Amino acid sequence: MVHSGLDRLSVMIVEDDKPSRLGLAMALEVRVGSVVHAGNGCDGLSLFADHAPDVVITDIR
Repeated sequence: MVHSGLDRLSVMIVEDDKPSRLGLAMALEVRVGSVVHAGNGCDGLSLFADHAPDVVITDIR
């Protein structure tokens, strides 16, 4: 198996729509090292401070 380096990547998802958030998290969990997710911006800021992810995925509204 060829490693792409994604297994060391940490991703945070901030999305208020729970089905979208959980679906994206499930899709990413099989490809990247770690995934954390929050349902709103305040929770997202707390998670960001605790986990310092490499990538943050969020929506505008």
